Amino acid sequence: MLNLVANAVKFTPVGGKVSVIAENINGGKQICVSDTGIGFPKDKVKDVFNFDFDFNRTGTNNEKSSGMGLILCSEYSKIIGAQLKLESKENEGSTFCLFLKND
Repeated sequence: MLNLVANAVKFTPVGGKVSVIAENINGGKQICVSDTGIGFPKDKVKDVFNFDFDFNRTGTNNEKSSGMGLILCSEYSKIIGAQLKLESKENEGSTFCLFLKND
């Protein structure tokens, strides 16, 4: 989750918003990190968690980014049996949600 929050801050310009919401939903726990940042182009959203995805870009304050953190978040979520999903619109922001079923 720390990486998702850090990315939200990194890719949201000054004056934008970052929020974290945790809730019980559909028999599990869900934590969503949303921002009003730069978002992803529509054609890139499906590949964000893919090892072959090469979409290096800089943050809103010229911070470096390799995209590896998102891949690791996705892989770790699979290991613990969680689902990580992304909704994003370019120039409007992104929402990453991690869902883990109650056992």
